[in-house]
Amino acid sequence: MANLTETPAWEEGIYQFETSDPVMGGPNGIDNRPTRQLANRTLYLKTELAKAVAQIGTNKTEAAQAYALKT
Repeated sequence: MANLTETPAWEEGIYQFETSDPVMGGPNGIDNRPTRQLANRTLYLKTELAKAVAQIGTNKTEAAQAYALKT
């Protein structure tokens, strides 16, 4: 069993299976399309959250230094 490759990208929509869709697995198969789209969104959000947390740490350090200079 292999894993899908994730890319940090925001997917505009999540594919809905249709009754006429043929069953087709594999990395680009229709059966894996919604799962791949959700995995991409999850990795995108995880990356953005990590950036935000890093920025908070940077802002906190800069604010502490600015406060220390004033006192």
